[in-house]
Amino acid sequence: MEAKISEQLPMSCFEVREYLVRLTKESTELGYRAGKVLEYLNSVIEIDTKTHNTLKQALLDLGIARLRERHVVKLLDIVPRDVQTLKGVLSGEALVLKQEEFDQIQQVINEHVAK
Repeated sequence: MEAKISEQLPMSCFEVREYLVRLTKESTELGYRAGKVLEYLNSVIEIDTKTHNTLKQALLDLGIARLRERHVVKLLDIVPRDVQTLKGVLSGEALVLKQEEFDQIQQVINEHVAK
């Protein structure tokens, strides 16, 4: 029987790590690749659960019409420290934002993440 994909949702690195941690608690051991992914994610993720959830919601609540959840997930994975980095993270997307919108996004990120 073939698996059917009903919908695709973006997951941040943080959410993938939480999923893998939950799997390790439910089963005895992760596979080799899943273990390596978990090891990598533990070394690169900088924010905790509360910060992740509040920052994600704050970015979605900004009301920037063109900012989709997949863009927010990218921002949560990278956590840009300045507007130039923010622009670089979003440069590969077909997304046009005004300078004021970039400033709004960066202000929200800076409010939620300690430098």
